[in-house]
Amino acid sequence: MQVEINPKSATSALEKKFFEKTGVKLAHAEALELLATMCGFKEYRAMAAHKETREAVPAAPPFPLTTAMKMQDWLFVDEPQNEEVTELRKRPYTFVMEQYENCAQLTLKPEGSSNDELDGKAALSIYIEVNGGVPSIAFGNDVHEHLVTVFATPQGLYVRQDSGNWREQENAPSDTELERIVNSHGKYADGMVVLNDTALATA
Repeated sequence: MQVEINPKSATSALEKKFFEKTGVKLAHAEALELLATMCGFKEYRAMAAHKETREAVPAAPPFPLTTAMKMQDWLFVDEPQNEEVTELRKRPYTFVMEQYENCAQLTLKPEGSSNDELDGKAALSIYIEVNGGVPSIAFGNDVHEHLVTVFATPQGLYVRQDSGNWREQENAPSDTELERIVNSHGKYADGMVVLNDTALATA
């Protein structure tokens, strides 16, 4: 039986009530024993031990632990007057971290979008956990499906394809977000692979 009371204040109230009802002053030790009996214990010593045990065990936090924050392009934040800051780079996103007991779900999505409204949008979903005894991280642009999972091992990273929607691509479709990103960042790459899922469904 869980007891969420303060024995000191409870016994004081009990002594006062007992005197009002009977006209007899109850000894403090007697009040403690009576309180224990009312709370389902045979004696006060058992109730005190129970209380000490509960206080020694930290309460488990409620899951998920959720954090949300606004996020924008680093260049717009650091150098808002930079000539490369276009309207696209000013777009606001929402970063959400949901921490569970054994994993964490991270989502970066356009501001105002729910997890069920990510089709055709620039969104990133990341799932972190210990899988097979090693750290792993799964990526996708939809919270309901992973496209690739990366496992960390002492011998290196193992990249696993989790979707049949992979395609090798030499050129990005014209006039798309993908083309813009490839043109901006392709010079840093040794190759290019497109994981074709919801964000490219309309490309």
